[in-house]
Amino acid sequence: MTIMKRKISVLLLAIGLTATLPIGHLFAQEKKVKASVGADLVSSYIWRGMDCGGVSIQPGMSIETPCGLSFGTWGSVGLEKTDTKELDLYVGYSVGDFSVTVTDYWFSVYDAENKYFKYASGETAHVYEATLAYDFGTFSLACNTNFAGS
Repeated sequence: MTIMKRKISVLLLAIGLTATLPIGHLFAQEKKVKASVGADLVSSYIWRGMDCGGVSIQPGMSIETPCGLSFGTWGSVGLEKTDTKELDLYVGYSVGDFSVTVTDYWFSVYDAENKYFKYASGETAHVYEATLAYDFGTFSLACNTNFAGS
């Protein structure tokens, strides 16, 4: 496929995806963009059972738009040189009580060279995860799965 055909295909795909969005919901005036910035200081960092280090600083920030889109980043850096460094980026979309999120996790423990922008298959330190969630009010249910990366 030529470069021009690829560009046209990507443009048509973007237009098609945009056309499926609820346009009235995009321009809702009663809601505003919400931004959040914060940081935590933790005595140890355990992620899904994996010991990622001792005392760590974990900053994060997020943006939520009126149309249900959200974007954010979160990180962790330990005080010791051997502690795992982590940088996560995510994008999500929610409608009512249903949400879908895609997260890009990056861990220094999987990257001896500490090169964040290394995406080669089989060599990347990124882990990509998809999440589907529903909030029932008294409880919520989420399904998370890693679908690519390290």
